[in-house]
Amino acid sequence: MSAPRFASLRSWRYPSPRRSRAGFTLLELLVAIALLGVLAVLCWRGLESVLSSRDRLTRESEGLRALTIAFAQVDDDLRRTWAVRTIPAVARAVRFLSVDDRLVLELARLGGTASDPTRIDRVVWRLRADTLERGVAANIADGANAAGELVWQPVLAGVKDLQWRAWPSGQGWQTGFSMAALMASQDASLAAPPTGDPATPAPARPVEAPILGVELSIERADGSRFVRVYSVRD
Repeated sequence: MSAPRFASLRSWRYPSPRRSRAGFTLLELLVAIALLGVLAVLCWRGLESVLSSRDRLTRESEGLRALTIAFAQVDDDLRRTWAVRTIPAVARAVRFLSVDDRLVLELARLGGTASDPTRIDRVVWRLRADTLERGVAANIADGANAAGELVWQPVLAGVKDLQWRAWPSGQGWQTGFSMAALMASQDASLAAPPTGDPATPAPARPVEAPILGVELSIERADGSRFVRVYSVRD
């Protein structure tokens, strides 16, 4: 009677090889599936974060590139300003205008090439809606084209606000609107009708302090503000 019992005990302690090679239990499969699901979610969130960061960096780099190009173009225009006193349209190298409560910068820019060194272009910078625009009228030094039509091109989008300041010689920084009002009053006095007395000479253009510097302040749609100070050709 003892031998069968011993054989039964040995078989219980040491399972057969066929039984030890059985598959995973249901609990083990559920745990593995849960772990795979957690890993998949973590990988997806990480990939989404990487893609969103890449898109944000791309947008910011493109915005900074456009801003750099706009600043460089303004710098080139101001460094090539040239006033022609005999032509009223370009009597001032730098002119500030207030148009519909918007400040506009108008420049007389030396735009000639080696074959046409005396060409003067009229360049206007303005903020229209949320876009900084540059308008050009070519060769206004020609009397027939002194009031040439401007050709506009968008330079920088996403602009919330635009401010100009000027540095007249010996006067310090002046707001663009104050300069626009001063220039408008001077132009109005020059355009006043004659008194009828031939002995009264026509009013001469007042001697103005040359503008030596211009400050441009741009506020983007996201609230960031960029300020650049330029030197004006004397």
